[in-house]
Amino acid sequence: MKTVIIRNEADIYQILENYLKDDKYFSNRKIKVKSLPKLELKLEGEEFHSSITPTIMKAFIELQSGLNRAYAVAKHGEANANRLTQEEKKELEFVVRVEKGSSLFSLDFTAGFTKLLEQGMSQMNGTQMTVTLISMAAMWFGSSAFKNYLDYRKERRTAEAKKTQDIELIQQLKFVSKQETKRARILAQVAAKEPLVQSVKELSDESKAEAVKCLAQAEQIYLDNDTKLTGEQAEELAKNARKKPIEARMDGIYRILAVDSSLPDEFKVTIQAKGSGIKFTAVVQEDSFEQKYKKILQQNEWAKSPLFLQVNAVKRISDDSVIHATITKAENLPDEEED
Repeated sequence: MKTVIIRNEADIYQILENYLKDDKYFSNRKIKVKSLPKLELKLEGEEFHSSITPTIMKAFIELQSGLNRAYAVAKHGEANANRLTQEEKKELEFVVRVEKGSSLFSLDFTAGFTKLLEQGMSQMNGTQMTVTLISMAAMWFGSSAFKNYLDYRKERRTAEAKKTQDIELIQQLKFVSKQETKRARILAQVAAKEPLVQSVKELSDESKAEAVKCLAQAEQIYLDNDTKLTGEQAEELAKNARKKPIEARMDGIYRILAVDSSLPDEFKVTIQAKGSGIKFTAVVQEDSFEQKYKKILQQNEWAKSPLFLQVNAVKRISDDSVIHATITKAENLPDEEED
């Protein structure tokens, strides 16, 4: 078995690009992590002399919260950090290092990521987890993903802003080079290929939106030594960065609480997840559902017995509530699993 070593951000994107060219890339390879990239932020202002304010601390907390929820999506199919074990939360904690005598902050996740990647590669869906975890490392700790997010916000705000002075404030900002553009394309292609990666990307963008809003407290912000913006510019980029819903798989064991077939062209059920207890209404996907599955749903409502459901959902990031859900498969459980 070949060993592929991650030493820096370039290695991460090379691995992702190789996977795009070969679906079986990870089947005969072991990924070894020597070092992950460290996201570096330097802040200037009266309050930033070997110190950190509560507002800036909140920026790092938002990034940590987003990382936890992204891993929960990858592991459990929902952006609910409460699903994580204490051990998993500990492994997901990144270290914020402050350089002595300065306001340079670096985010280090090498140790925790190494353990999580080893666990992910050994799972039945090892390839999917491996791709998702490596993509997460690029999104949270690589400077390219942060620069691409800032560039995206610049384009959006330039299009949205109504005041000339707001547009002039940000239109001269330059965040991306040809390298960043190529890396953005690689991540976008991986996200298109792996729905889990798309879900965690949306969470990554959400956490960056909150972080940029907090970082605007500084007078000057430096990213990776070659990207600079003022706090005023950061504040402008953070405007209207709305929280978008995310797509998530919520496969699991459910009980049917109610069946609604009152509309001729729609069949809905209210379901409750075993374990978490979450309740929501889901639509049965008519074009891929055989009549026998609808009968299974009705029978399980009458019998009050659990069953396995494959569920595609759209969820709010803010509170993890289900906006819309579609059931694409239903199966009765073996007798020994019904208790």
